[in-house]
Amino acid sequence: MSDRTRLNKNWGVISLVIVGAALLLGAFVAAAPPLAAPVARVQSVRGQLFVRRKGANAYTPLKVGKTVFGGDVVRTGARSRAVILLTNRAELELGASMAMQMPLPVDPAKVLLRDRDPFKSGANR
Repeated sequence: MSDRTRLNKNWGVISLVIVGAALLLGAFVAAAPPLAAPVARVQSVRGQLFVRRKGANAYTPLKVGKTVFGGDVVRTGARSRAVILLTNRAELELGASMAMQMPLPVDPAKVLLRDRDPFKSGANR
């Protein structure tokens, strides 16, 4: 077998391995869950603030500037306060020893708007 034929065979095998690896990697990427979008950011903390990420069992410290995701639970320590800035620019103030599960993001296209005032008696019946 000539060197040229051997070289062409090697490139064929290498190409086949590269294509197989790319397909395998693509399958893993397609099967991975989508990255969560942040729903809030820590604006200020006095004392201690902790987060239990969605699906986790333990709380970890949370610092100013860090993001919070839908489904996360934020909790303040004793004699602590925190301000969380939501993506709609609203501020959520947490006092001492408070905990709150952050809401999941809502797709505006899936929100059903009604003509009625939800605060009137019997409007939601």
